[in-house]
This record gives sequence, C-alpha cells and structure tokens, in this order.
Amino acid sequence: MSSEALKESMARRVDEQCAQIAADAQAEADAIRQSARDQAAALREQTMKSVKDDIAQLRARSEQKARAEAARAELAMKNDAVEAVMEAVEERIRTIAGNDEFKSILEALLAELMTVAEGDVVLLAPPAHVDLVKGKLAEHGHGAVRVEAATALRDGVALQDPKRTYRVSNTLMTRYSRIAQDARKVCMGELFED
Repeated sequence: MSSEALKESMARRVDEQCAQIAADAQAEADAIRQSARDQAAALREQTMKSVKDDIAQLRARSEQKARAEAARAELAMKNDAVEAVMEAVEERIRTIAGNDEFKSILEALLAELMTVAEGDVVLLAPPAHVDLVKGKLAEHGHGAVRVEAATALRDGVALQDPKRTYRVSNTLMTRYSRIAQDARKVCMGELFED
C-alpha cells in the first residue's frame, strides 16, 4: 500500500473515530440533559407538593386560629351580656331597697333573722327603717332587743353580739350573692340556648 493510501486510510479511521467519539459524546450529553430534565421535573413536582402542603397547613392553622378567636369573642360577648343582666339585677335590688315596697320585704328578712337570734344581740337596720324594725320587734315580743342604724345596710338587717365578735346578715344582696353563680348559669342558658 502506498503512503498516500495509508494516509488516506488513517485519516478515514481518525475521522471515523472522531465521528464515533462525537456521537458517543452527543449521546452522553443527551442522556445527561434528559437526566437533568427528569431530576428538575421531579424536584419541581416535589417542591410544588411541598408548597401545596405548606399552604394547606397554613390555611388550616389560620382557620383554627380564626375559629378560636371567634369563640373567644363570642364567649366575651356572652359574658358581657350576662354581666349586664347581673348588674341590672343588682341595680333592681338597690331600687327596691329605696322603695316603699321594701318595708314588707324588710319585715320578712327581719322575721327570718330573728329565728336565729340567741341571747343578748344587737340588731342593725338601715337608718331609714330603724323605727319600723323597732316596731316589728316589739310586735313579736322582742322589744328588748337594741336596734342600731347601720349606714352600710341598705337592703336588709343584721344581728351581732354586743362585743361584735360575730355578725349574721340577712340582706337582699347577700342572698343574691349566694345564688349569683347559679343565676349566671341560668342567665347564660336562657340568653344563649343552642
């Protein structure tokens, strides 16, 4: 074989090898590109799913927080309404204590209180009703009981020993305060039945 033919044969072989190397490189580049696309698509899908999950969790937390805030606001509103009713009852008690109708109530409170009176006691009465209390005590055989005006008493009577070691009160407010929690529950139920 001539040197020219040898050169040509070698050049062809180099060209074929270059073409093969180029083809292999192109195939490898295409495989790398496809792998990168697949990884990018998988990463995008994973990221989108993660973002959607995060959004769903945030939405759920926001809704839960909003429900809790609404429940707190509703409870505060209910408590305010019940408190307004309770204050209206207390105001009504104060109004009754200043009316003429209070005399019959005071007589009943006095009669009940005298059932627990023992020994030497002092009876405390609202200043405006001292004479009424003295008269009622005398009517029922307790005329010897000393009666004192007590400015702090507006809605009932109290008795105490002369040394002031104990006091038993029978007033509308003390009676009301004993049932206030039950009244609050009843009021809540009546105003806001579900």
